[in-house]
Amino acid sequence: MANGFPSLLFPSYYSTGPPNGRASCNTGVSGWGEYGQVRWDSSDCQQGEFVPLHCAKGENWEPVEGIPIPLLPPNAACRVPNVSIQELTFHGSVKRLPESNSNFSGIVNFTQQLGNFFLDHSKIAFGSMGRLLEENFYMGNSKVTGKKRETTIGIRSISTFLQRVQYQDCPMSCSTFTARQLSTLLGDLIYDIPPALLAENLCLEMKGQRNKLLFDEAATGGALQYIPVTDMDRTHEGWLLHPSGEAMNFLNFRKVVLHMEANRTPQLNAKQKAEEFELNGRILQISTSSVEEEVFVGVRSDYHCGVWRLSKAANPTPLQVVQTTQPATCINVSPHMAGELLVCSESGAVYLWSVETGLQRIHQEMDNLYFNAQSAWRWSDFTAHPRVITYADRTGLNLMDVRTPGVCSQTLFKIGEAAGCQKGERVILPKYLSDVHSYHHLITTQYSTYVLDERFPTVTMLKWNHMLQSPPMFAHVTPGASWDRANKVLLGSQRDQEVLLLQYKGGRQLPCQSLGPPRKLASPPDTLGYLQVQVPHRQEVVRERLHSPGAGLTAFSTCHGTEFLCVFQLSQAGDIFYQMLSARRTGVSNIALARYKVWQKKVRWAYEVKMQHPVLSTTLMLSTKDFHERFRGDPALYLQAREAMRTAMRERKVLSSDMFPSLGSVPVPDPVDPAAWPDQLSKRLTASWDGRWSDWWEEMLGMNVESKVEALRQKRKRQNLTSLISAMSLGGRALRKGPPLPAAWRSYPHLVPQPPPQVFVGKSSHISAQGVHQTLDHPGEDFSAALTSLQVTPQSQESFIPSSQSSSRNIPRTPVSSSQREPSASQPRKKKPRMGF
Repeated sequence: MANGFPSLLFPSYYSTGPPNGRASCNTGVSGWGEYGQVRWDSSDCQQGEFVPLHCAKGENWEPVEGIPIPLLPPNAACRVPNVSIQELTFHGSVKRLPESNSNFSGIVNFTQQLGNFFLDHSKIAFGSMGRLLEENFYMGNSKVTGKKRETTIGIRSISTFLQRVQYQDCPMSCSTFTARQLSTLLGDLIYDIPPALLAENLCLEMKGQRNKLLFDEAATGGALQYIPVTDMDRTHEGWLLHPSGEAMNFLNFRKVVLHMEANRTPQLNAKQKAEEFELNGRILQISTSSVEEEVFVGVRSDYHCGVWRLSKAANPTPLQVVQTTQPATCINVSPHMAGELLVCSESGAVYLWSVETGLQRIHQEMDNLYFNAQSAWRWSDFTAHPRVITYADRTGLNLMDVRTPGVCSQTLFKIGEAAGCQKGERVILPKYLSDVHSYHHLITTQYSTYVLDERFPTVTMLKWNHMLQSPPMFAHVTPGASWDRANKVLLGSQRDQEVLLLQYKGGRQLPCQSLGPPRKLASPPDTLGYLQVQVPHRQEVVRERLHSPGAGLTAFSTCHGTEFLCVFQLSQAGDIFYQMLSARRTGVSNIALARYKVWQKKVRWAYEVKMQHPVLSTTLMLSTKDFHERFRGDPALYLQAREAMRTAMRERKVLSSDMFPSLGSVPVPDPVDPAAWPDQLSKRLTASWDGRWSDWWEEMLGMNVESKVEALRQKRKRQNLTSLISAMSLGGRALRKGPPLPAAWRSYPHLVPQPPPQVFVGKSSHISAQGVHQTLDHPGEDFSAALTSLQVTPQSQESFIPSSQSSSRNIPRTPVSSSQREPSASQPRKKKPRMGF
């Protein structure tokens, strides 16, 4: 009975070859299709009838609440905002060549992202060349003048231009002539990474991200499972397995209880405390299977896979974890052997994983099965025989015997004319229906859904056109209460979170037959019309949370008492929604709206807490205990301070120090002597406090040796000049007629020659710090007075004698040297210095 095969199938044409059909929407019953093929049913001996493949009548399942309801509080969403498709897609007109036949739809906006990278990470994009050209760019606000204009350019206008570009939709609206010149001049050498290479890699990466947003094949199968435990008349209990956390890396085993009472809406409650396990990676798929009253759970992430064991008497227990070198694409638990699993990777390898023996590679396929689909996705599942498995890629599905790998292989399903496929159709999800039929397999594509029997390969038992906007990546099949009841097939899409309910029966004595039209269930984004309208930014937060892509789908049905079908949905944000289906329809209840109100409030609160600035708590700043200790010696002062605070609060004034009595000045600590701390750390801190940290660091590294040598050389020159001036002033004043002083000597005082021995003493000149006052009686003392004036002010030692002073008179001058005052009689006469070459 269980292994029976129909004696007569629905008639159909069988042809081979590639698919030649195109996507179309056939109008028919409720716009969902046609009756399809018919067959003669002679089970009734008195009168037979024609039975269609797609029957218009079926079980009527209506939603109890009308909208999905959140099961748990909002999950801790990721702090990094997700990239949307609108941000990656170019919006605007594209110039297309007449001879070009390429499709320009969905072009990625990599130019804007490239510009954002240059503006936001300029040190990475222009770091090396920026340091080399730093000496040739002037960052100040004043204009560059003099000889510096030959090697230096001011970029004040460029800085203003870069600031304006960040707030302009069109960069050409704020372009400048200087920016265009620099772009033309430095466009080939200013970048650390060549722009062409960076743009090509960025374009490829953005295309991959855009395709991942449209269709993320890593999430195939879903990360949500339900394991029933008890099913009684008024209570149904089970385990709900789902990921949580900001990174979706926590595996949760949560108890769920459904309470059913007569003439009342069933209530589903989930325990807040769950069995939690942290994994090293985002959970992408969860697979379960029951063997010998034990449930084995397989969990897949990108490079890690784990297995748990669950029973009615014990809590979940982790058994083993393995790591793969290539990203894993699927994991499925065996319904025949305890502790056996199948794991596939992107390299085309299939591993038979046993908890006792570990991983064993049983198959390796480098290419696609039937044609080049340009996809590394692989899938494997079990069949009715424990040692026969299925191996699938985007082109089809094969049956393989693991006992003779690479020898025995049989085609089960192939994209082509035999299955009535369309052009461009690809396999999305194969699933073994062990709970419904031992030999049935479910295969979904982006256009259709197929049911196949492995005993009759390449021939589809049943086919639907699901008409979903996105490919169905999640599927769950709930068997009927008896062999003549309908099996419920639930299909879920990722991008739009669509859920479709299909029904069929047969496969044993009678051929498979679909019942009723496909039924589209409500999705979380459909609940926005029932929620309370919020302010725009809060409404946007809730809208983005509800429109998060799907990540899993599962369901369970009750067999005792009133029949209910409970459907669970998981989003990528970690939120779980459920909806109840029954034979009767009701409206949206106040209980559902109340739960949504609480969930919506928690979503807003989590977002506002995540985005708000740090707030300093003032709970203990003005406590009574602190005031009592502060004013312990003077109770009157304490009462006065309390009264001042009450007055400020009553009159809504700002608390200030003027309202409180003075408590005396706080003594200032003694100044720190830097010489008392000779260690290197103290010296560095002292230099940093004085603003000389860079100089100290250059001195420690020995980078200022040349500058120190040059400073020492200049210091010695100034000391020699000062000694010469002092010697000349002490030797006395002398005046000698002769040729005028050369211009080079007037500009450089250290080149002044010594006077001859024949000197005479004249009247002293009056010299001040503001300049040189010449005397009409002795005009030859001008040069000596100028040299003496250089010694009066430190700044004047580095200045030169103005040329106007030396050429103000047409009288020849000779250098003289004399003392500013006559030596006394008691003071010994000093020896005159010899000045000459």
